[in-house]
Amino acid sequence: MSALCPPSCFPAPRCAAHSRAFLCLLIAIALAGGGATALNGQSPKGSATPADPRIASVISQLEKTRVISQAALSPDGNLIAWVVDKAGGTEIQVASTADPAHSHRLTAGSGAACTEGTLAWSPNSKDLAFTSDCNAAGGADQAEVYLAAPTAASPSPRRLTHLH
Repeated sequence: MSALCPPSCFPAPRCAAHSRAFLCLLIAIALAGGGATALNGQSPKGSATPADPRIASVISQLEKTRVISQAALSPDGNLIAWVVDKAGGTEIQVASTADPAHSHRLTAGSGAACTEGTLAWSPNSKDLAFTSDCNAAGGADQAEVYLAAPTAASPSPRRLTHLH
C-alpha cells in the first residue's frame, strides 16, 4: 500500500496517521474497481459500474476525525487532558484514563468559540493549569492563565493572571 500512498501525496503536515490510512483505503478501493469508481462515491458519467458503498462509509468516518494538538497525562496517571481543534478555536477535554470515552469539557468561557490550551498538571494531579482567551477584555486575543480542579463536582476555573 505504500506504493499507492507515497508520503509526497500528503502535503498537509498536520494530517493524522489514521486520516492517511483512510485516504489510502479510498485510493485502494478506487483502484480495485479498475479506476471506474470516482472518489466521491459516485460513478463517473457514462460508466456502467455502480458506486462502491464503502467509499461513502469511509468519507463519513473521515468527517468525524478531530485534530488533537496537545495531550497531558496527570502525574499519578489517573487523568488525561487534551486540546481539540474546533471551529473557531480549541477546547480542552478531560477524562479518566480508566474510561477515556467519557470525557468532559473544561473551559474558562461560556461555551463560545475561543482558544484554550497549554496544559500543565500540578504535582499532586488535582489541578490543571491552562491558558484561555475566552474572557479577553475588549475583544483582544490575549490568553490568560487559569487553574481548575477537573475532578471537582463543579470545576470552575480560577483566573490567575490579568494580562494586557
